Parts: sequence; C-alpha cells; structure tokens
Amino acid sequence: MAGSGLHKRVLLLGPTGVDKATAMSRFRARAQSALGHVFRYVDFENDFLKPHLSVKNWTIFLAQDISQQATTWRQGWGDFRNTLNNENILLGFGLWQSVRLFASVWRLIDTAPLDQDVTLLVTDGRGEPYRIPHSCKRTAAGWVSSRKGTPLAVTPLQWKPYNPPRR
Repeated sequence: MAGSGLHKRVLLLGPTGVDKATAMSRFRARAQSALGHVFRYVDFENDFLKPHLSVKNWTIFLAQDISQQATTWRQGWGDFRNTLNNENILLGFGLWQSVRLFASVWRLIDTAPLDQDVTLLVTDGRGEPYRIPHSCKRTAAGWVSSRKGTPLAVTPLQWKPYNPPRR
C-alpha cells in the first residue's frame, strides 16, 4: 500500500454541533482511492466528551465554568489516548470551544516560558490552590511578580497565558 509507513493525524475543526462526519467520509474515500491511505474518523465531541458530560446538552456545557469544561476535556483526552495505535486518524471537534479551552487550560509548571507574563495557580501550603490575580514571570532566578519584580513567596503549581483584565 502506498505510504503505509506513514502515520498521520489530521485535525478537522468546525463549529460545535455541525456534521463533520460527512466531510470526513468524502476525505477518507479520496485519501484511500488516490493515495492508498486508510483513516479512522474520530468525532471527539460525541465519542469522547459526551460520555463525560454532567449536563443535558452542548449549550449548557459551553455555558459552564471553564474549569468544569476543562475537567471534562481532560477525561475525554484520557479516553482518546487509550485508543491510539499506529492507525491514521482524522480528528474532528468544534473550533470555538477548542480554541477557548486551549487558551484557558492550566499547563504544567515546567513548561512555562521564560520572561513572559503568565497567570499562575499557586499554593501557600495552608489551603486549596489559588490563582494569583496579577501576572508573574519565570526568570532564570525563579518566579517573580511582573509588576514589582519581587520573588514569589508561594509555590507555583500550574500556569496559563496571561490575559489582562478588560476595562
């Protein structure tokens, strides 16, 4: 089979709730007939997110607090990862919610960029983790407040891009 040594994953973004399966069906047929590539289509929203929804529909899901959405996404990605093998996959999911979620998901602390303003989730060892309300920076010397340049007296746990408050 032509290209049988290739293992690709193609991402299809489209509006939430729109039928992406029809477009993928045509793409799969064309890829197989013209190139000899066989793909499995995965409707991420319906196959992996929907089983974890704690609400009745997508509208309510999208109106939830972003941390609740992130929990559902993490569960869905965990399930999806467990299905991966060497097959070619066409992955479809909603553009609006995926872009919004990616910008809002907390990331591992060791992946934080140097000398850029970020939002931090921290712990002071006395209670639940909390978000610092102003931007911080990771420097070669450690974490500092972006405003004052002073070292943080807390332990950073996770980070995400900083979005200044709108006025």
